[in-house]
Amino acid sequence: MKGAFLAAAALAALSSAGCATMARLNIYVQLDAEQIKETGTIPTVEVNIIGVNEAELPQWQSYSVDQYWAADDKLRKGADKVVLKFGETNKTRQLVRDDSAVWDTWEEKTAMHLFILADIPGLAGGGEGGGKDGRLLVLPLSPDAWSGDEVTITIKSGGITCMPSPRTTK
Repeated sequence: MKGAFLAAAALAALSSAGCATMARLNIYVQLDAEQIKETGTIPTVEVNIIGVNEAELPQWQSYSVDQYWAADDKLRKGADKVVLKFGETNKTRQLVRDDSAVWDTWEEKTAMHLFILADIPGLAGGGEGGGKDGRLLVLPLSPDAWSGDEVTITIKSGGITCMPSPRTTK
């Protein structure tokens, strides 16, 4: 009897530990205003935002951004994502609201990371040295990582930035 109680208690602990909470954020994505002002043109940029859970994380971390943006990439086509397009006829600032349906999808699959990928003209990958690819930004979805519920992602010619930066959790 005591063994059954301990097994039930262990199962309950594992069940509650597996139900991590996810921060829902209002995500503003914008093109760099200074760059637009300097060049006088609005670049054509596609941005994909993908919710990734712990089981999917290793695949996404090791996946090439060049491969992701390839014409018939299956991972990109099958991803639970938001697609934002920028250009001369599109807005230079767009919002993914924290109550958008995609957040329900990400929450259902227990996504704890956001992968933001931008197809930035003229920006190549990290190179053979394994450097960071400026077309990719990974953000945590842990509520402890954020002091508020709003994030601004800026797409620049040299890569993606985020304000505020997420807090480091221990």
